Amino acid sequence: MVEGEGRLFTLDEAAEYLGVSRRTVLRWCREDRIDFFNPAKRYFRISERAIKKFLEQGRVESKTRTQRAGKGHKRK
Repeated sequence: MVEGEGRLFTLDEAAEYLGVSRRTVLRWCREDRIDFFNPAKRYFRISERAIKKFLEQGRVESKTRTQRAGKGHKRK
């Protein structure tokens, strides 16, 4: 465990905690939206502290229906 970071979550555990998919958490890590550890470049670990910081910053952004509609789908 990394000192001062609290519990370390796997991608699946972080996804369940945040109420999103594993793929979403992985994307957030790759976009540097949430801090993570990547020991041995084989797996991701996200500290409890990083998750709390992420939630406090309110950095959860989702595409609205109208933004998705802009990609080739027009609303009538």
